[in-house]
Amino acid sequence: MFVKKVTCRERLPEKAQLSKYYEMDGALRAYANRMAVLGLVCGVLAITALGLFAYVRLQPRS
Repeated sequence: MFVKKVTCRERLPEKAQLSKYYEMDGALRAYANRMAVLGLVCGVLAITALGLFAYVRLQPRS
């Protein structure tokens, strides 16, 4: 009764085969957000490691 009509992309005109601009823009934004979060996490880890290295290195001798 409710059958979804499936169209093959190869049968469509060339312009209709391309994805919409907002689909591509959304994917780019999602990847950009992931990379920004990953960059911030790596930056925090690097600064923490540098701080721990300085703490261990600058301790007075016992």
